[in-house]
Amino acid sequence: MKNQTGHGTPNVMTRSKGIFNILIVGMLSLIGMGVAILPLLTHDQNTSISWMTALLAMGPFLVLVSLIVHNNHQIRGLRSEIFYSRNKLQSTQTKLEQTQSKLENAAQLAGATELATGILHNVGNVLNGVNVSVSQINQSLRDSRMDALNSIVQLMQQQGENLPNFIATDQRGMNLVEALAQLEQIREEEAEFLSTELRELSNGVNHMRNIIDMQQSSATNAHQHENFNVSEVIQDAVKLYSNALARLQIELSLQLDEQLQAQTDRPIVMHILVNLISNARNAIAESTHGGLRKITIQSQQVDQWAQVQITDTGCGIDSANLKHLFEYGFTTRDSGHGFGLHHSINAARELGGTLSVHSDGVGTGATFTLQIPVIATVANRIL
Repeated sequence: MKNQTGHGTPNVMTRSKGIFNILIVGMLSLIGMGVAILPLLTHDQNTSISWMTALLAMGPFLVLVSLIVHNNHQIRGLRSEIFYSRNKLQSTQTKLEQTQSKLENAAQLAGATELATGILHNVGNVLNGVNVSVSQINQSLRDSRMDALNSIVQLMQQQGENLPNFIATDQRGMNLVEALAQLEQIREEEAEFLSTELRELSNGVNHMRNIIDMQQSSATNAHQHENFNVSEVIQDAVKLYSNALARLQIELSLQLDEQLQAQTDRPIVMHILVNLISNARNAIAESTHGGLRKITIQSQQVDQWAQVQITDTGCGIDSANLKHLFEYGFTTRDSGHGFGLHHSINAARELGGTLSVHSDGVGTGATFTLQIPVIATVANRIL
């Protein structure tokens, strides 16, 4: 049962003080009684004085004994309280360790969920471009003008051995040579178109593989630093969205330093640029103020940084949203998830770089600035 102090043990200090007071009062009472009674018990005045002197002399000694008893009692009480407090502290520490373990498990689950979400988001971005390429290939094959070749072949087969004479004397035969020449030109055009789309498709598949490799590298903090040309990475990222930008009639301006080199993890830089280009495209697609539809990408070296700026003429960013833009799950789009920019800024930090944004407000567009080290640096991974 707890006392008034809230502890599960008695208040030792209070009890000790009470015992000490009782001892002092008792001893003083005995001395007082001795002083009062001794003169009555003896008629010898000198003897009485001697006894009273002895009793009075014993007073300090008895007080000292009382103090020793009191202090010993206090020490035992303090030991008891220390033991109790230690047990209580150990119990509290155990509970804190259990809570910390639960929080760590929750953080690991949240991190795994965020990682999986990031992979799905980034792969989803690339799949949009892949789907466009597949659709373009299907449409090209379905609408191919090479179907006219079947009619020409049938006509030639019908002539059999008379084919040379048919070509020489019949107007239809004379037109065959010109038709075949036109079909050859059509074949070359369609083959070039299909080749381009297949390259886009291959780039998309490779980028999806790089995304998975990049996420695995991030999980182990085992980034592969390499020297690469920054403008080439920018152009590879642009290729993934060239069809999507064309469909939305978005003008693309590249102002690149063709000699700019960086030394860091190339797939991660590619991933960041793809997210930023996708973000710029979405900003223009959702803009309602009209006007120029344009994305400008610039690259240059600034001090020890390889800097890439992506500017769009899209919907712009409200000043109240700027400080939240890179937060996990924050989005202003109805169909958005708030993953891309969050993962991009974390990826930039992993490389020892930075990612920032500037916008003068709604309807004014935005500029994202990525800075990555020209020389590889070691940065603490930020999750």
